[in-house]
Amino acid sequence: MYSYEKRKKAVELYIKFDKSASAVVRELGYPDYHSLRKWYEEYQATGTADKADSNPYGYSYEQRKAAVEYYKGHGRNLRGTCRKLGYPAYSKLSEWVTAGLPSDCHPLPEGKNVANYTITQKQHAVASLALGTGNAKNLENEMQTKSNY
Repeated sequence: MYSYEKRKKAVELYIKFDKSASAVVRELGYPDYHSLRKWYEEYQATGTADKADSNPYGYSYEQRKAAVEYYKGHGRNLRGTCRKLGYPAYSKLSEWVTAGLPSDCHPLPEGKNVANYTITQKQHAVASLALGTGNAKNLENEMQTKSNY
């Protein structure tokens, strides 16, 4: 996040350089084009470049909440939610979901298996598939009946 002074300096240079973002970035080494445009638009609207970084997500609280609610209510599918709503990136939605849901609500918490199989069960499954003595569907059914859910 940039200080008010740095934002103001960038906006003033942007105006001085006939709204050439590349010239400002070349001169100052910051910010990116999108941030500079937001700062300039804020400056035009309010006369100050002070509020441009007040929302680090770039989305309102209501938009973030709507995305998490849609995710929870429609199969907990990150890609499907982003495709349907048109925002945000999958990684950003994942952050919002992680922050907005209790850890026991996530379908597959990181580092945990769906089922707990013993090493012997896993070796048997791999050997059966490799030797062609069993098929995946039958092994799945057999393993589910023996596993500890």
